[in-house]
Amino acid sequence: MVAARLRLTRELGRFLLCVAPDAADLNQVFHTQLTRDIASAVRLRHAHEHVGYPEWDPGLVAELRAQVRKLTAGQRASMLLGNPLDAALDDPRRVAEGTLPGLLQIR
Repeated sequence: MVAARLRLTRELGRFLLCVAPDAADLNQVFHTQLTRDIASAVRLRHAHEHVGYPEWDPGLVAELRAQVRKLTAGQRASMLLGNPLDAALDDPRRVAEGTLPGLLQIR
């Protein structure tokens, strides 16, 4: 479950850095994107339900920023369309987490 949460946080960070590459406060960008009337707002609300407003470790942000700088225009467009973020939201480890309580009640 921790791995799925980390994956979602990392994909969220990459998405936010594609939106605002020089952002100093990723949670401000996150909040702004959440409140906009855009297609991505729905997936961002789902991400917020699972990770809230993350505490962004400076080392992680630096790593993600370096990765985003290396993206091609096509990769950046895919990121902004939300494909990697959708994949992280649909991570089987996270989806399985939601079914565990029901399975435990059956026993």
